[in-house]
Amino acid sequence: IWAHNRRLARAARAGVRGLGLELFSPDDESSAMVTAFLMPDGIDGQECYGVLRDRHGIVLAGGQGRLRGKIMRIGHMGFMNEFDIITALAGLELALAELGYRAPSPGAGTARALEVFSTA
Repeated sequence: IWAHNRRLARAARAGVRGLGLELFSPDDESSAMVTAFLMPDGIDGQECYGVLRDRHGIVLAGGQGRLRGKIMRIGHMGFMNEFDIITALAGLELALAELGYRAPSPGAGTARALEVFSTA
């Protein structure tokens, strides 16, 4: 189970970086349960959460307290699998684009995650 969670975490972190986003959680094996990342400047995390949920049927976690609207989190525990991580990253890219953010290149987040899955 731990190895599975670490694999999903590596792919999620690679995908988030591929989207040009900055990690908030550690980029190491200590962060195997959730990948937290900063929202791009000018993008409200709560609004992004709403777009993901309402338009794409994807539920990620937002920030709490002082981090509300500033970060989002992708969980990798439980019944999560490779498809769930790829879907979360693709939906995130679509939602961010709708809100005005452009990834460095289309599909870069999912491509980076797929690289991890194909080698791990």
